[in-house]
Amino acid sequence: MSRPQKGVKPMAWQKLLAHVPNAAYFESLKNPASINHLGYFRFCTPLSSMKANLTQTWLSEVLPAIQNCERGSVSQELTRLRAEWTRDVGLTEAFWQELQVKEVEQRENIIDQEQTLNLKENATAQLGAVYEYYTGKARDKFAPPLEKDSERHSHPSITTGQPADVKRDDHDRPDDISQDSECDAQDSNIERSPSTKKRKSSTQFTDDRRKSLQRRYSSLGEKWTLKSGTVVEDILYEAGKQMKDFHPIHSFMLDLSDEITQGLFSKEDWIEICSNLPDVPPYPKEASDYMDRFECVETLKDLQDLLEIRPRHLESQLIHELYLYESDDPSPFNVAGEITGHDSSARRNNDRESTCGNERKRMGVRADLVWRTVTLPETDWAIAEAAKVWSPQDNKYISESKFKLPRQLHDVLVGRTMEVGGANELRDVLVSGLIIGGPCIQRVGVCWGAAGDNVTRLIKLEPTRLDAKIRHLSTSLLAIHELLCFRTSTIQLISQYELAAKRHADQKKQDRGRSLTSALLGPRVLTRASQKSKGIKEPS
Repeated sequence: MSRPQKGVKPMAWQKLLAHVPNAAYFESLKNPASINHLGYFRFCTPLSSMKANLTQTWLSEVLPAIQNCERGSVSQELTRLRAEWTRDVGLTEAFWQELQVKEVEQRENIIDQEQTLNLKENATAQLGAVYEYYTGKARDKFAPPLEKDSERHSHPSITTGQPADVKRDDHDRPDDISQDSECDAQDSNIERSPSTKKRKSSTQFTDDRRKSLQRRYSSLGEKWTLKSGTVVEDILYEAGKQMKDFHPIHSFMLDLSDEITQGLFSKEDWIEICSNLPDVPPYPKEASDYMDRFECVETLKDLQDLLEIRPRHLESQLIHELYLYESDDPSPFNVAGEITGHDSSARRNNDRESTCGNERKRMGVRADLVWRTVTLPETDWAIAEAAKVWSPQDNKYISESKFKLPRQLHDVLVGRTMEVGGANELRDVLVSGLIIGGPCIQRVGVCWGAAGDNVTRLIKLEPTRLDAKIRHLSTSLLAIHELLCFRTSTIQLISQYELAAKRHADQKKQDRGRSLTSALLGPRVLTRASQKSKGIKEPS
């Protein structure tokens, strides 16, 4: 590296990066230590659809430019930036999700403004029609006969085709004008019915929900205390009270991909929260070997030859069926319809004790797909939500991935845990769910925290796509891998539940035996104790 000549001022480090896209970002910084990939993204003011392009720019242009920079203070930041990129995956994903939510809100605001404008235009047109009608009627009544006849035929809004000497009454008015005018006249005297009042948003954290949160917090079991002394439940409760919209933390659920939740804890606490997650068991070797065969596929003929023979192994048959779907189908997943979750229904009716007041049983949340045992009692194990197309910017995806599906999985985990005696019995398992949109799937899971009986953790994996194109076969392999992991994790949940249920039943049986023995031997023990207190010797 050549040294600058004496008397020549060295070039600012920002100028050395002037060839990088959006180089103005570096000019806004005082020193290279302030460079950060999230700051760079925010400076570019991107749309959510630009995620892939900006990520590619950062990795293939910005980081190489920093690495090759002649200024040592700039190039030495490369190690830090690479470490932050790997470490802050959750923060990066939260940035793009927050951007998607803002874009959805902006689009909704635009739609609301357009609807309001249309309503105003329609109301103005209706008022103008009513005005023209009554103006013409008044003109007919008070104008001279000749003027009345001429004006009637010249005014388009009151032309009737009737003789001039026929008197018009209110029944001759067009139906839409008479109904609108009568409704307008009655609006000021009739109170709006409850069904027409503006409903509160389903995501609004109302006062009733706030009281419910307080009741649940006061009845919590053993809490989760971190190494630093932080009590997780206390942090979530205090933050939840301040929120205006519903959030997973109101269910004492930690969304590990949520930036708001992460911001409630220190860096060390968050690392501890994200540790000790349940492992997904590997799927059978036969299925893995069968998937490896598809890595050699290069043409449609190769794929057809491979699919001619149907495998015998169950997981391999699943892979075989997924590769058979046609490219013109919108989705390889066939979801018949919605079904009510048992655990969601049980939670909603937990406080229902009688039929007084004709109060009906509340229906649980409906899911598009439920993994449920058919033997009695019916038990839910996994949940899936589906849409016709994959659109992370739509309200449906945001609602189902952030609220609906996680809460259903939470209900399943809590329900199975209560049946086996506590969270410690199912601490190492995952209740899995799927979000399906067209050919895309995203696996979601809920598990217990590392300690305590109240906090659950929500895990969201990256979306994958089952593509019907040979050139995209590698992405299809990832999607099939996620489906197999969904299957194996659910089978592990069922297996661990059955073992825990057996232990719980044996423990209850032992407790009942001890209680019965204590009840039978109790009076005799008391009698001996009373004899000793009175100095009476027991017979030999």
